[in-house]
Amino acid sequence: MAADWEEVKRLAADFQRAQLSTSVQRLSERNCIEIVKKLIELKLIDVIFTTDGKEYITPKHLQKEILDELTVAGGRINLVDLARTLNVDLYHIETKCNELIRTDHSLQIVLGQLISRSYLDSLSEEINEKLQQEGHLTFGDITKLYDLPPEFLETVIHARLGSIIRGHYDPTDKQHIFTDTYIIKHKYHIRGALSAITRPIQLSTLISTYKFPEMLLYGIVDEMIKSGRLAGTLVGGRSERTSYIPDIYSRSQNTWVDSCYQQNGYLEFDSVSRLGITDPKAYIKRRYKDDNLVFLKSICVGPGILAQVEAALEEVSATGSWTDIMPLLPSMCTAEDGANIIQVVLKSRCKGSASVQVLLDTIVISNAFVDTCVRSFDPLMTAKAELDPQKAVVFLEPTSTPPTLHKHSAPSPEEEFQKDKKEERRKKAAGGKSGGGTQGRETKTKSTKNKKRVAGRGKGDQDSDSDDGAENKKQKAGRRSREGRPGLRFGRRCRSHAQIQEAG
Repeated sequence: MAADWEEVKRLAADFQRAQLSTSVQRLSERNCIEIVKKLIELKLIDVIFTTDGKEYITPKHLQKEILDELTVAGGRINLVDLARTLNVDLYHIETKCNELIRTDHSLQIVLGQLISRSYLDSLSEEINEKLQQEGHLTFGDITKLYDLPPEFLETVIHARLGSIIRGHYDPTDKQHIFTDTYIIKHKYHIRGALSAITRPIQLSTLISTYKFPEMLLYGIVDEMIKSGRLAGTLVGGRSERTSYIPDIYSRSQNTWVDSCYQQNGYLEFDSVSRLGITDPKAYIKRRYKDDNLVFLKSICVGPGILAQVEAALEEVSATGSWTDIMPLLPSMCTAEDGANIIQVVLKSRCKGSASVQVLLDTIVISNAFVDTCVRSFDPLMTAKAELDPQKAVVFLEPTSTPPTLHKHSAPSPEEEFQKDKKEERRKKAAGGKSGGGTQGRETKTKSTKNKKRVAGRGKGDQDSDSDDGAENKKQKAGRRSREGRPGLRFGRRCRSHAQIQEAG
């Protein structure tokens, strides 16, 4: 191996002497190519061809040229541009750059670009100058300005914050960088604005009115609330509906609600919501979690009103009377609310709850009062029971058909009996027209007979009309009696009695 290396040195010296010699002793280009080709075949040398094939370059010299070009470019150069400048294939450039990164940790490849640590330091200095001028920067702006990935820039900038870059990032959103001066200025403005507020206000209103940075506002307010510099609370998290509620307003709300509850014994949801409380039920449950409240549709009732209702029920049960609980409840309560309150009170009154009844949702009546009302009808029912048999009311039966249908119902046996009698009288009257027999002799008494017949017919018709009038009067009287008692009809015994009277 040593002999081969000595031979390489000798050939290189001969090659150099040949180049420096006069044109008579200089090798031709063809000879040089053949010599180099032979050395490459023998693996005595390692060279890289240029893209045009006119030059050879060693890997060590290529590495030196890459570093020189990187320095000239300011610490950041694209590998494609580097291959074009050095007239070397991109494959050899990428291979050699990867070898440089493994040996030199100050270099790195980002998006096909070779970047040195010196470039990152100069980049941080430029970012610091821009930050000091504007007071606030975002990684989106920096990415557009330097055409680098935001993740890479975030790593580089966060590593140099406090040293090269004099600023701070938002703990909740690390995409924003602020200077100390910028933070202090807005902190004073935010503290002054929130200290003067006496009513709830949305932070979005402060942002639009005073141009506070949204990403900085939430962190400053949280910090001042925790330190006690601001007396208030944030409601809604970090969203557009986040509101700041000062403690003075909360105290006034609590004072009003407590006063209303102590005076009236109930709370109306609409009144509580008009104070600015978005969820009245949740607020009342949280405020009076130890009280036994009954929540209805529009109000909640306290133990005081429940005690009044319970006392009224006990009085009803003890005195055997009745009462309506609506006068005991607030005016905005409905009958449904009253029924719910009664059910709650009855469930709490295990003893004596069965001695009362509920009528029409809000009226409570005792069982003793019901018994008293029933006993008050005993004399009347006794007298009625004694008089009804005498008036034959016992023969009247209720019917399921309405009174208006009696006109179209089938005729009763009494009406049929009267109709038969009428037909019989008409037949008797018609029978007087015939002679004494089939062979009767005609006489000259035609006019006399006709006169008698006319007289007889008139008399018969008069009798028939009188009978018909009497029958009509009876029918009308019977109809009036039936129409005067709707829903009743005569039984069998009653009809038999009428038939007996008619026959007599």
